[in-house]
Amino acid sequence: MKKLFTQTLLLLAFALTATVAFAQPSNDQPCGAIAVILNDPPITYNNSTATGDANEVGPTANDCITGWCELSVDSTMWYTFIAPASGAVTANTCITGVGFDTQLAIYSATDCADYSTFTLMGANDDTPGGCTGSGSNWASTLDIDALIPGNTYYLQVDGYFGQTGDFQLEVLASTPKASVKWVNNCADALGATVDIRVNGELVVDNLAFRSHTNFIDVTANEAVTITVNDMNSVDDSAPLYSVVMTLDAAKNYIAVGNGILSSTGYSPAVPFAFSMFDNAALNNVTTDSFATLLLHGSTDAPSTVDVEDFNTGTTLFNDLAYGQFYGTDYTLLPAGLYSLDLADASGNNLGLTYCANLEFAPANIIVIASGFVNPANNSGGPGFGLFTFNNNFGGAFTPLMAGACIAPANDQPCNATTLVVNDFPTAGSNMFATAEEDEAHPPGTACQDSIGWCAFDSSATISVWYKFIAPVGGTVTVTTCLPGTSLDSQVAVYTVGNCSDYSTYTLLGANDDAIGGCTGANTTFASILTLNGLTPGNNYYVQVDGYGGSDNPFNIQVTAPVGVNEIANKRAFSVYPNPAKEVLTVKYAGSAPVQVYDSRGALVLTQRVTGQATLDISNLSDGVYTMSVMESDQVQTLRFVVE
Repeated sequence: MKKLFTQTLLLLAFALTATVAFAQPSNDQPCGAIAVILNDPPITYNNSTATGDANEVGPTANDCITGWCELSVDSTMWYTFIAPASGAVTANTCITGVGFDTQLAIYSATDCADYSTFTLMGANDDTPGGCTGSGSNWASTLDIDALIPGNTYYLQVDGYFGQTGDFQLEVLASTPKASVKWVNNCADALGATVDIRVNGELVVDNLAFRSHTNFIDVTANEAVTITVNDMNSVDDSAPLYSVVMTLDAAKNYIAVGNGILSSTGYSPAVPFAFSMFDNAALNNVTTDSFATLLLHGSTDAPSTVDVEDFNTGTTLFNDLAYGQFYGTDYTLLPAGLYSLDLADASGNNLGLTYCANLEFAPANIIVIASGFVNPANNSGGPGFGLFTFNNNFGGAFTPLMAGACIAPANDQPCNATTLVVNDFPTAGSNMFATAEEDEAHPPGTACQDSIGWCAFDSSATISVWYKFIAPVGGTVTVTTCLPGTSLDSQVAVYTVGNCSDYSTYTLLGANDDAIGGCTGANTTFASILTLNGLTPGNNYYVQVDGYGGSDNPFNIQVTAPVGVNEIANKRAFSVYPNPAKEVLTVKYAGSAPVQVYDSRGALVLTQRVTGQATLDISNLSDGVYTMSVMESDQVQTLRFVVE
């Protein structure tokens, strides 16, 4: 009896301990929210026992800066605060002592027990630019404006994918701010690198020509003085340019500096000014197209231009004036290749065509006309071009390639390039290749496999096509693991009934990354695929694609094993001296052409050798070269050094 009584007490003690240990926090739900006093010192909390309600609200924007990176609620705790007179606050967990990846959201609500009355005001998962003031780089900072002074708002704190632990929280009254992306498109030498100050405070340091910042918060709802200063400035006392403007806290801006700062040396000397776009999006506008802004920022180009599609002759952007963005919102362009042709307002072609590769949506991009059409009249400044930059990030402009976008001839299977088995490698590129609707592609398997492509990229995006005739023996190796291959390639081989009908394609094998890795190319992620049992004399099709939509040069070769007797009877092949300087002697016990390739795989020299020959290599740069000789179906290679 005594033993049973003792066991009962132990069970009761354990139950009480468990209840205490696993009790939900009092603010696990909004109606139990803890009131936070604005501007009070941070307080430490712990969400280890917090839970998420079945119907609990959470942000809907799948964006780490203006929403949450993941859209579930797992370990939430709730707080309230009263909006200050400015209507602006900063909620922050980027504080010493925060040990996990937090995410924040602020709501207005009329009934704490009814989630249908909650309206999301703003959210943040990761502090813009990263958090350096806490134990987690992914702690959160949420700046929000336009709150109603005196009203109570609800603050939700959660852990990314259910992370828990100690965190510190503060809510600070702040001033209204607008987010601004600063862009330097000033082709004047005085504007090569500048500082930008707001009311004397440095907000952008050393912004180079043809570069842009991330979005930066700037005081809004009151007049501020914005100055462009020399890169060595210590204050705004000697600005290169100054303007007073009032930014709206409810808007986000893209501010592009265009024009001339110098008093002489430029014609026409269009004065410097900021082109302001006040409807900027902080994250992607769509999921299936390019949200595009276009800005005319070239001072000596025609004052008004049209942008046409070179291939169709249709006008994409009409009557774009200097210093202006096209329209008041982003223009949605379906993913694809765009050959942009410029004309003046009268429709006269300016002879300026550029290729915009907009294949992989979604993205918000800005296309900007930059530089001088006639540098000689503008102090020899930078030449004209069209450039792009990503709306969502900072960095340098990306130049568009001059000329029309031209898809490779073998972009489609019916135009496949023929490969001769055991011939020299064939140079290829998938730049500007396109993906056809329902184009055949292997399944997603393991990257180092012979039946599929990496599971993370099991689709054909920018593939090109080859074909070959199976040799006697029915065994071939298809490889891009060759000198000169920079493409992270993925290859596949098919039998084909009708080249224009993908339903007649039967996959025989595929490889993304050479099993064991590739050491013979400029990338370790080139491909090697060996197939057996092919029908001699039959045609087979090879698909070469770029992992993740990458486009780079590559070399491709199809080889077949050489017979035992042929291997034994390979003709002697050698070179000397090695290293060599001006001339190279080649010995080959036969008669055949030899070909020399540089380290990029480019053919640099061809000469027939009969027994022995001397090659003039005086024009070759120092480096490692590959020499190949082929006679019948024998291929031999060796390397030599030029110094």
